[in-house]
Amino acid sequence: GSIISSLLSPREVSRVRVDLTGGTLEVNHVYGYRDADWTFQPTPGAAAARALGRNPGLVADPAEPVDDSDDVTEAVWTGTAGRFGAEVPSNHVAQLVRLVDDLAHGRPHETTLASTRPTMELVTAVYASALTGEPVHRRDLVPGHPFYADLRGGLGQAAVDGRLTCRA
Repeated sequence: GSIISSLLSPREVSRVRVDLTGGTLEVNHVYGYRDADWTFQPTPGAAAARALGRNPGLVADPAEPVDDSDDVTEAVWTGTAGRFGAEVPSNHVAQLVRLVDDLAHGRPHETTLASTRPTMELVTAVYASALTGEPVHRRDLVPGHPFYADLRGGLGQAAVDGRLTCRA
């Protein structure tokens, strides 16, 4: 996987793209998205996939059987409205409204310290990798690791600036 983050996008567009064996799931949005903003592009079926690697100038062998049994004919991401419950906006206001509503009604909130840990580990690993130039695995982020409790990994500000500054 890849993570690319920039504060310099002139269109201020955020993109999430997940490539899987069955296809690509993607959303492009500005400050929030709805379920309908997602697109899914299925991988081609067996016949189409075989043809992708061929020289387009060659004529296909008519004796070769065509197996289209795994072709995806339905866009699996469309037509899901209501199937997963009411659509909830994906912005900070919606998140805060849910939190305040849960607190006001004495309900436990679905976001807990434990549920945020994988996100914090991802962010920490991105920072650690950027500062060290090395891959950082989730299993590495344990007590005693320089980045476990400090996103600078114990480095001074000058060292961080020096490692993250682009030089043209």
